[in-house]
Amino acid sequence: MTSYNGGKKRLGTRLAQQIKIIEHYLSPYKKSELIEPFCGMCSVSKHFSDRSVYASDLNLDLIHLLREVQSSQFYYPTEITQEDYIKQKISLNHSSLRGFMGIVASYNNVFFGQYRLGLKSDHNYIDEANRGLKELVPYIQNHIFNHCSYDELNPSGKLVYCDPPYYGNKIKSEFFQNFDHNKFWDKMREWSKNNIVLISESTAPTDFLSVYWAHSSNTSNGTTKKYIDNLYIHIDKYNELKSLGYNT
Repeated sequence: MTSYNGGKKRLGTRLAQQIKIIEHYLSPYKKSELIEPFCGMCSVSKHFSDRSVYASDLNLDLIHLLREVQSSQFYYPTEITQEDYIKQKISLNHSSLRGFMGIVASYNNVFFGQYRLGLKSDHNYIDEANRGLKELVPYIQNHIFNHCSYDELNPSGKLVYCDPPYYGNKIKSEFFQNFDHNKFWDKMREWSKNNIVLISESTAPTDFLSVYWAHSSNTSNGTTKKYIDNLYIHIDKYNELKSLGYNT
């Protein structure tokens, strides 16, 4: 599985397990469709092969890539030159190949941030990414991929997992900067009224409480930042969980 900056490659399995446990407490007789509006490389949603998954992202090239990987139509490159990288970076044509190059060949996987394959390293990022994508194929056959913003969705009666750009992040990418956090949390309050909504973040407003946490880290601009990665839920759902015997 290739990484995506801000993604959940290391925590995906544990987060999926915790989300399923919480769903079982709040809805013991039903497995709802999973909605993931910030799908990245599907590190969490790939563990929900027992149901339909509606996965979306603002990165259109990423969505093209995931759709082609899903259908086994993606051409897996074995080499990405700096010339190829620059050509795709400035291209106005969105494609699966542009998505692959923008992630895999970029330093710290920041989408077309800085070409990294010319650096001296024994690590073969392209081979690793190709293996990861091929392994992903059977886990995303139940996914419907769509290119849209989270605020275009209107879920009802669903299980929702959100992994938005974290507050205060320093990732220099168009998909992470200028994110309206206040607008996002207002939307999460709205969705929480008739959905089970869980959000990954390092911090949250006071009416969202952590039901799970883990140590994590993120590298940006050559600096590694350690933080606590929390899984938040609205206080009303949190109190319901506690009344049902769930222990955080």
